Amino acid sequence: MVNDMDEQEPPREIETDMPCPVCGANLFLIFYATEIPYEGEILIQTQMCKNCFYKNTSIQRTEGLAPIETSLEILDGNDLNVVVYRSPGAKVSIPEIGVEIEPGTASNGDITTVEGLLMAIRDQMIFISDSADDEERFSEIMETINSILDGRGPRITIHIDDPKGISKIVSYRAVTKGLN
Repeated sequence: MVNDMDEQEPPREIETDMPCPVCGANLFLIFYATEIPYEGEILIQTQMCKNCFYKNTSIQRTEGLAPIETSLEILDGNDLNVVVYRSPGAKVSIPEIGVEIEPGTASNGDITTVEGLLMAIRDQMIFISDSADDEERFSEIMETINSILDGRGPRITIHIDDPKGISKIVSYRAVTKGLN
């Protein structure tokens, strides 16, 4: 293993003209390609400010996989601990409550649990609550999410559509199928 480390090139660092979003100084880009078990070759890209120490890192596979859809039916409170990895380009949906999370241009993906995913959805809904068109529907969704988080809610299904085939739901009950 030590020999492998000796053969790797050090990360490349490039100063850019992009301003730091915190202090306005020039950002540096750092690129590093490596290989990790189960994932294969990855590229780690970091934007860093040497003035205020702002940092934003993204990790991407360099090899593409086939598109997949993976899903898990949430049966009870025990499923709240299931780990969910959503890659940067993947879409998450929960059809029973009409929730969809589209990937944004700045998305880094998520590593969380079912509970963390539901809490993030609830937090975003609270954030947009003032602009909700249908207050009754909004209240229904919030009540459903809260009841699931309390372990008494209805069954829901978490779906992840991933065009790069990287996302995972870490449960023996998760169903994954290729989309080709």
